[in-house]
Amino acid sequence: MQTLRSQVALYQLQHNGKLPCDNAGTFDSTKFWNQMTLFTDVSGNTNATSSTTFPYGPYMQSIPANALNTNQTVIDGAVAPPGSAASACGYELDFTQGTGRVYGTDIDGTTLLP
Repeated sequence: MQTLRSQVALYQLQHNGKLPCDNAGTFDSTKFWNQMTLFTDVSGNTNATSSTTFPYGPYMQSIPANALNTNQTVIDGAVAPPGSAASACGYELDFTQGTGRVYGTDIDGTTLLP
């Protein structure tokens, strides 16, 4: 989770304060992972290869599995608060304040917050 936290922070730094999957106003797990595992431009558009127009990333080489439950899903913390679902890495995205927090849930649904 620490690696994912640091890479989300780096993404935010390189994309003018925007979090991954922050441009549409709703959380999309596929778009989040594309932005984390592919090359991006400053607007968050993705491409499989680096170029002068897609100079950022990739931030992760693959989708990490939670060591507590081996799940690879991500949930939107605003929609499914910590502890409401047994997910691998919960990704809390607060669009009003622009914060991203990564947390994990173990197999019995106990949330482990940073």
